[in-house]
Amino acid sequence: MARRLLARKLHQESAAGARLDTVADAVFYSSLLLAVAAVNPQMVFDELPWILVAIGSYLLSWLASWLKFRRLPSYHTWAAKRVWVVVGAGIVCLLAGWAAWPFRLAMVCVGITNLEATAISLTLNQCQTDVRSILHVQKRNQQPDDADDAV
Repeated sequence: MARRLLARKLHQESAAGARLDTVADAVFYSSLLLAVAAVNPQMVFDELPWILVAIGSYLLSWLASWLKFRRLPSYHTWAAKRVWVVVGAGIVCLLAGWAAWPFRLAMVCVGITNLEATAISLTLNQCQTDVRSILHVQKRNQQPDDADDAV
């Protein structure tokens, strides 16, 4: 997230940067999972159904975009930006042994966010980066062709 803020501040945003940010997000989440598995493999096993919800929804989102555009999605939706906070809180609660439900809620939120990304892929007519939400895509699709509002 800080990467994108810095790029925006320096006016260095690009489609390639957005795609690289998507790869960085995937590497971060994978590293987080591997780190938790190294510290407490039983915890990962106990939460595996919830983790699989997140992983499966990522794969569905990526598959939809790849089949339609031959690219991974780089939408960076409002929901995706906010789910980082929920995931962070969920991981802290889980690792601290306070409660599992915040982590499980986070995994459901990740799943919902990725379902939105899948819907965006299915709705867009051409590949785009930095799409705010499915509602913005639908609104743009309803506007006349000469409108050049950003999604």
